[in-house]
Amino acid sequence: MHLLHYPACATPEKYKGQIITVRGVVGFNGRVPMVYLTAEHERLAINESAIRLGIESLPEDTFKRLEKFKGRYIEIYGEFNGSVITVVSGVDLVSIKN
Repeated sequence: MHLLHYPACATPEKYKGQIITVRGVVGFNGRVPMVYLTAEHERLAINESAIRLGIESLPEDTFKRLEKFKGRYIEIYGEFNGSVITVVSGVDLVSIKN
């Protein structure tokens, strides 16, 4: 399912347990990777418009790879639990233009 970021944040219960794709801006809440709705939301750290990335099951270098994308739009595919999108294994992080 391709899903714009906003519906997942606005009605998370509707997408809980589904495999979805979200597009947003990479940022961090401390050391927690997040996908923010817009670059401005990332810059201002508006966490209410962000979805946490569950990358624990991915290779160790994934966090460092994500850091390189900070402030850039990406598309992420994974299982959504209502607040966290658990990225599926084998993800290839590619920056996109919005």
